[in-house]
Amino acid sequence: MSKDSVFDMALEQLDTAAKRLKLNPNLHRVLQTCERELTVAVPVVMNDGRIEVFKGYRVQHCSARGPCKGGIR
Repeated sequence: MSKDSVFDMALEQLDTAAKRLKLNPNLHRVLQTCERELTVAVPVVMNDGRIEVFKGYRVQHCSARGPCKGGIR
């Protein structure tokens, strides 16, 4: 299995699509970046008493059309 993150794989797909569409390089650069990123660590006490820490992410890519819809990933 590849060590690429889901984000890295999404960027590869974006690059492929941009090449096929002959996308303007400036627009491609904008689409590669996010507007806001929030990372949180949530500690959870497991049934056996140990503590596991889970990471959560919320990313907003463009709020130009109004508030961004979010959710748990």
